[in-house]
This record gives sequence, C-alpha cells and structure tokens, in this order.
Amino acid sequence: GQGTAIGPDLTGSWRNGLDYYLESIVDPNAVVGEAFQLNIVTRKNGVVVAGTVLNETADTLTIRTLTETLNVPRAEIKSRQVLAQSMMPPGLLNTLTQRETITLLKYLTNKN
Repeated sequence: GQGTAIGPDLTGSWRNGLDYYLESIVDPNAVVGEAFQLNIVTRKNGVVVAGTVLNETADTLTIRTLTETLNVPRAEIKSRQVLAQSMMPPGLLNTLTQRETITLLKYLTNKN
C-alpha cells in the first residue's frame, strides 16, 4: 500500500508463497500485467519516454517513468512501442550475495 505504482502492490503478497517471489524475481518478464508493460514513446522532437501508461485518452498518454509522471499529447507522438516486459530488470539475484538473497526472500514472505 506504499510507494509508487511502477509495479504491482505487494501488500499481502506473502500469501502467494515463496514460488511466487522466486518466479517474479528470477524471470520478471514471464507474466507481465498490461498495466505494467514497458511503453517506449518517441516524440516528434526526438525525446524518448519510457515507462508505464497510467491513463490513455484520445488526446493524451499519461506515462509514469522511474522518476516522474508525464502527460504526452498524442499530437507530439512519432511512435509508440508496447513491450511485453516489465520495468524490473532481469538478473536481480545475480547482483546479490547468497545472504542478501535469503534476507530479501525472508523480508518479502514476512506477514508483518
């Protein structure tokens, strides 16, 4: 229930069990909800915006990047790619020690 919405709310996710976390961390692109698919928008001025689409109307895309939320007028969009991958980078566990991995999994599966 806290943080930004660049990924699903993990509150209560411990109920899904350890396999849920291992699957999501080891292969974050295995199952990506539409709301969390990476969108790459190239504006007509050459600026590229990458993030998730929060809202889409006939006139505007509201995109949340890792650092900000932007309203991009459709008239300024040159191209848009919707990728079936999340913003979570693959290989997260490769950067952690065995102890850090265990600590992370204990934290994620803690009911408190």
